[in-house]
Amino acid sequence: MTPEEPVEVYAAGNMAEAQFVHNLLAEAGISSEIVGEALTGVLGRLPANDASPRVWVRAEDEPRARPLIEEYQQRLIDRVEGGVTEPLAGEPFCYYCGKEVARGQSPCPACGKELDWNTPEDVEVEAPEEEV
Repeated sequence: MTPEEPVEVYAAGNMAEAQFVHNLLAEAGISSEIVGEALTGVLGRLPANDASPRVWVRAEDEPRARPLIEEYQQRLIDRVEGGVTEPLAGEPFCYYCGKEVARGQSPCPACGKELDWNTPEDVEVEAPEEEV
């Protein structure tokens, strides 16, 4: 394997999670690609593991990427196993760069991107068009 070849480092549950991991790696100076985002539309026709978006990095960046991803995964595990119902310290955070932000704050003071604070009950969803 050459240092430039891509290596899968994370299989996300959805695009939001894949984007978060992508941004987490970018914050650390690690270039990554989200692969399989187009497959999320066929979920239900393919096994979930085959249709989930994945994050790839160059082989030479894998040793730096793995510890960051493991730390992220450990936070998720700790939150579930610890029965944490309140947000962890440092949350809420920017879903682009991962930096702490005040609830409702937009744009993010760290990266300058606009944050959407709509909750599911605030969001209007249009019914999908029926196929003929």
